[in-house]
Amino acid sequence: RRKKQAWVMHEIGILYSKNGRGKDAKNYYLSSLNLYIKNNEEEGMAMSYGEIGTAYEYENNFSEAMSYYVKSYNLYRKMHSDLGSSYGADYIAGIFSQQNNFDSAIYYENISLDLRIKVKDKHAESISINNLGEIYFAKKDYKKALDCFKRSTSLAKLHGFIDLEQYGYDYLSKCYNELGDYKNAFLYQKRHAEMKDSMFNDSRAKQLSELQTKYETEKKDNEIKTLQGEKTISSLKISEQNLILQKRNYLLALVLLILIVLLSGSYFYYSRLKLKNQLAKEKAIKETEEHERMRIAKDIHDDLGSGLSKINFLSEIIYGKSEHLPEIRHSSESVKETAKRMIDNMRDLIWALNPDNTTLPNLIARMREYTTDYLEDFPIEIKYSFPDNVPQTSINKESHRELFMIVKETLNNISKHSKATEILFNVNITNDNFSFSIRDNGIGFNEETIKRGNGLRNMNSRITALGGIFEVKSEPNKYTLIAVSVPLQKIIKT
Repeated sequence: RRKKQAWVMHEIGILYSKNGRGKDAKNYYLSSLNLYIKNNEEEGMAMSYGEIGTAYEYENNFSEAMSYYVKSYNLYRKMHSDLGSSYGADYIAGIFSQQNNFDSAIYYENISLDLRIKVKDKHAESISINNLGEIYFAKKDYKKALDCFKRSTSLAKLHGFIDLEQYGYDYLSKCYNELGDYKNAFLYQKRHAEMKDSMFNDSRAKQLSELQTKYETEKKDNEIKTLQGEKTISSLKISEQNLILQKRNYLLALVLLILIVLLSGSYFYYSRLKLKNQLAKEKAIKETEEHERMRIAKDIHDDLGSGLSKINFLSEIIYGKSEHLPEIRHSSESVKETAKRMIDNMRDLIWALNPDNTTLPNLIARMREYTTDYLEDFPIEIKYSFPDNVPQTSINKESHRELFMIVKETLNNISKHSKATEILFNVNITNDNFSFSIRDNGIGFNEETIKRGNGLRNMNSRITALGGIFEVKSEPNKYTLIAVSVPLQKIIKT
C-alpha cells in the first residue's frame, strides 16, 4: 500500500512539472521519496532523487540539483542498473556544463555514453553523443563538437530518429560556421530546414498539385491559343532579365567572398596577436608569483619558524622548572603544544608554497609521510597500498592543499572518535582519474545522523569544488570508509 502511494505521489509530481508548477512538483517528489525510503524501495528512491534534482535545476539551484543527481547516480550504481546510472551521469554532466565546468561535464557524459552503448539503447546513445557535442561546442572545441554531431546524425539517420537527425544537422551547420567552412554550414542548415518543413511541404505540394490539375482541366483551348504568343514574348523578356540578374549575383558573390576573406584574415591575425600577448603576460605573472612564493616561504621559515622554535624551547624549560607550580606548568604545556601545531602547519604551508613540491608523486609521498608521523603516537597499525610508478605530473597548489586537507581531517577524526586499531590507506591512478580511500576498523557510525555534521560537509565541498566525488560509508562496530575521486584534468597544472 505504501509503495502504491509513493508511486501516486510521484505521478502527481510529474503532472505538476508538466504544467509548470515546479514547486508543487518538488513537494510531491519529496513526499514520494520519503515513502520509498520507509519501504526501502531503492529503485523508487533513485528515481525520486533524479526528479528532485531536475526540479532544483529548473530553479537554477545547481548546488542542490547536483546533490540529488549524485545520490541518484550512486544508488543506481549500487543497484548495478546501467541504464539508471547512465541517466544519473548525464544529469551530473548537464549541471557541470551549465557551470562552465566543461572537463567534468565531458568526463560524466562519456560515462553515460559508455553505459548506453552497453545496454544497446540506440536512442539514448544518440542523445549522449549530441550532449557531448553541445559541451564541446560550448567549450569552443568546434572540431570535437563536429565529430560528435557527425556521429550522432549518422546513428539517428540509420535508426530513423528524425528529430535527433534534424537536431544534429542544425549543430553541424553551427560548427562549420565557427570553423569558417561556410559552404558546409549552408549545406547542413539547408538540410535542417528541409527536414523541419518536410511534413508541411509534402501536404502543401499535394494541395498545389490538385489545384493545378483542376485549373489545367478547366482551361479552354481558345485561351491557350490567345496567350501562346504573349507567353513567347514574356519568356524571352524573362530570359533576358534572368541573365542580367545572374551576372549581378556573380559580381555580388565575388565582392562578398573578398570581404569575408579580408575580415577572416584580419580577425585571425589580431586574435593570434592578442593570444600571444596574453600568453606572454600570463608567463610573466606566473614567474613573478613563483618568485614571490619562494620569497614568502623563505621569510616564513627564517623568521616565523625560528620564533616558534624558540617559544617551544622556552616553554619546555618553563615546564621543567615548574614542577611545584601546576598552573604555570599546565599553561607552559599548552603553549608548547600550540607552538608545535603551528610549526607543523607552517611546514605544510612552506611545502605547498614551493612549486617544486606540487607534483603528483610528492603529494602521495607527503600523504604517506604525514600519516606515518601522525599515527606514531597512537596504537594504530597503518597499511599502505600505493602505486609503484607515479607519473611526474605537476598539479596546481589549490588541488594539492584540498586533497591533503582531506587526509589530515580524516586522520584527526579516526584518532579522536574511531577507536580503530588498523587503517588501510589506498591510492589509485588511472589515465583519467586520481582516487584514494582510507578505511579503519573502528566503531563506525550511523550515516544518516553523521552527514548533518560540518566536518564531512566541508570535506565534500572541497572535493566538489575540484569536480570530483566524495563518498562516506560506515557500519556501526565494523568500519568507516572515506573515498575521494577526482578527474586528473581538474588537478593537473596547466
